[in-house]
Amino acid sequence: RNTITSAKNTAVEVQAGGECTVDENTVEKAGGYAILFLGGGTGRVFSNTFSSGKRAAVAVSTGSDPQVQKNKVEDSNATGFFVFDGGKGAFRQNTLLRCKLAAIEVRDAGSCAVVEGNTISDGLDGGIVFH
Repeated sequence: RNTITSAKNTAVEVQAGGECTVDENTVEKAGGYAILFLGGGTGRVFSNTFSSGKRAAVAVSTGSDPQVQKNKVEDSNATGFFVFDGGKGAFRQNTLLRCKLAAIEVRDAGSCAVVEGNTISDGLDGGIVFH
């Protein structure tokens, strides 16, 4: 278990060929994404707490395909989860509270996500947005 507070940029980055397990951690006030998967990175993000980040708690792009489950996102200054530029992923049983943008956003050609059983509350914009 780790606590990451006030990281200037992205707190955890999983790049091409990388695979990680991020379980039961706390990430607060990240200056970038709390966790960024890119270039085919994959892994499991399970039972973490993300709060007050400037960007999405979990961002997924360019062929990455993580499993994101049972996390709590609070007071995000952007989206809670963001899938873009051909990213994929499964987002299940997460709680997203008070996101300033969509709680879950999937955009751009080739991006896709499985979104099931999430609880979204008190957001300032959309709940789940695919575009």
